[in-house]
Amino acid sequence: MISWTQLILLVIETVLGGLTLFLMAGGEKYEALLTPLDDKEYPLKDTYVIGMNWCEKSGYTFRTEEDKKLRKELGLLCEEKYVEYYLRMFHARRVSITLLCLFGFTAVSCLAGGSDALLVFLVGAMLSGTAWYYYTTCNAEKIKERTQKYMSDFPDVLSKLALLVNAGMVMREAWEMTASSADRPLYQEMRKVGEDIRNGVSEAQAYYLFGIRTVVPEIRKFTSSVIQGLEKGNKELAYLLADMSSEMWETRKQAVARQGELASGKLMIPMLIMFAGILVMVLVPVFSNLGL
Repeated sequence: MISWTQLILLVIETVLGGLTLFLMAGGEKYEALLTPLDDKEYPLKDTYVIGMNWCEKSGYTFRTEEDKKLRKELGLLCEEKYVEYYLRMFHARRVSITLLCLFGFTAVSCLAGGSDALLVFLVGAMLSGTAWYYYTTCNAEKIKERTQKYMSDFPDVLSKLALLVNAGMVMREAWEMTASSADRPLYQEMRKVGEDIRNGVSEAQAYYLFGIRTVVPEIRKFTSSVIQGLEKGNKELAYLLADMSSEMWETRKQAVARQGELASGKLMIPMLIMFAGILVMVLVPVFSNLGL
């Protein structure tokens, strides 16, 4: 006999299944939009028609406070002209994956039966909520990771610029030579400055936009100083770059020291677990012998 718990879960599964099939219908019209997405960054992208249909049929306007924040984040991760596209892909992925997770775990809970059914459903609901949260925060995590990469390369960039400008090279030439010396994220952003200048943007404005894109206070301070230095001449700029290079190397040393302390703290947990395991292995035989 089917219990009330199983009956409720069957109803929920039926509703979720019907909703999923309804939202997957007519997904062919979104194929052209989903094709450009990278398979590694956007797994199961063919299922995103669920979220896209949900946004369309629910009349979602993409004008909430969350969407304003997302536009700012996406503007740092992609070109401005692609922000609206990736905003829609963000919602499509989050809704699709969360709904599919909830549908799958509900199906498993129905098959489990007995007293375990409700537990499986609750665990599945929690994991589905975790998927929703993960995709909600993934852009912020990408920005944080990119910022760390920027700060890792920034002292090297300053050293190269200071060396070239001190050698008599003008800032624009030193910038382009430094930008072409590596292929990491910060150097890629630097190459965009050259592209902007060739497209008619003033040199000062190109440096300013570079600072805006990187979203790192130290780099923004650097670009502001560069813009001011362009007005004062190459000699003043050389002194400025040398000072900033020394300052950033000290900052980098402090950051490495902090990372070392954090790594040491994380290592304490497995060490404590190993110590507890050794204690158990030693004490259990001792107490067993005492019991005998």
